[in-house]
Amino acid sequence: MLYILQLWWIGWGLRVIENWTFLDFIVLMFSSACIYGAAEMALTAPEKGAVDMLKDSQELGRLSALSMLLYFLVGPYVNIFMYDNAVLPSLVVPFVGIVLMVLVITLPARFKLWSLLFSIYSLCVLIVTV
Repeated sequence: MLYILQLWWIGWGLRVIENWTFLDFIVLMFSSACIYGAAEMALTAPEKGAVDMLKDSQELGRLSALSMLLYFLVGPYVNIFMYDNAVLPSLVVPFVGIVLMVLVITLPARFKLWSLLFSIYSLCVLIVTV
């Protein structure tokens, strides 16, 4: 959910860009779809009874992580080409998220550790972008 807030915040900053291309629009729509997909798969609709987040994340967690990985791949484009930010931080910050998502996908047995690291990373990204 933090990334939905972060995407909204970044989107609000894009209002100052005067020249938009169709590619810019497609990239932003794709990133929105990735965030929605990650949230939809990670936060499934509750049915009758208690919600078991661990079970849900084990079933659809890899797809959710893949969706987040795709979202992180879009970040450098927005930062470098739309905001004219420095290249190195625009590549390094999303790279950390990409590595964490690859770990979630490939080593799900350590999910609790990856979740903790991803939460810390997410808070840092939110602080840096706000």
